[in-house]
Amino acid sequence: SVFSGKKAFTDASKATLGLNNQVKTLAKSYLGLFTIQRLGYASVNAAKAFAADDKAARVLTQSLDNLGLAFADPSVKNFIADLEKQFGVLDDQLRPAFQRLLTTTGDVAKSQSLLRTALDLSAASGQDVVTVAGDLSKGYVGQTRALAKYGIGLTQAQLKAMSFEEVQTRINSLFGGQATIAADTYSGALQRLAVASNNAKEVIGGGLLDALAAL
Repeated sequence: SVFSGKKAFTDASKATLGLNNQVKTLAKSYLGLFTIQRLGYASVNAAKAFAADDKAARVLTQSLDNLGLAFADPSVKNFIADLEKQFGVLDDQLRPAFQRLLTTTGDVAKSQSLLRTALDLSAASGQDVVTVAGDLSKGYVGQTRALAKYGIGLTQAQLKAMSFEEVQTRINSLFGGQATIAADTYSGALQRLAVASNNAKEVIGGGLLDALAAL
């Protein structure tokens, strides 16, 4: 724009102030829109997290029921929740790992014991607990080849000659306590914070879904 005449500076000043106010208003509008979009995305993600967690919990409950172990459902939920808090491993991993062991052994106590072994072996090897639980499940039914990769100091011939209880005892003697040590590191502390954050997100997601259902 071009300003001329006696009032040029006054007009220019007023126009500049007006433009500045319009830009500020526009910026606030975009910021508000951006914030609403971010909140919208966060809400959707929270709802998805809750839905996925709810589905996984129901699947495990049904598995217990199918095996005639419905009575153990509350204690299993508490067991997994305690492991999640203690070791900073999400129940998103603990549930499928436990379910894999449960469908193989058909025994809650044995599955709990094996899941603890899986957590130690996972911490020592760097493999996720679901993979380790799968390998332990294979070993339980005699497919011991998958366990040799963890460096437990046994040949294939030795693995085949031993009972699975002996193999588990060997693994526990080598790697017992590794999950506890890992949980006490700075990395473990961050994992526990991540677990708390994820659980909070699931709670918020559950509240959002309940609110939408009510509407």
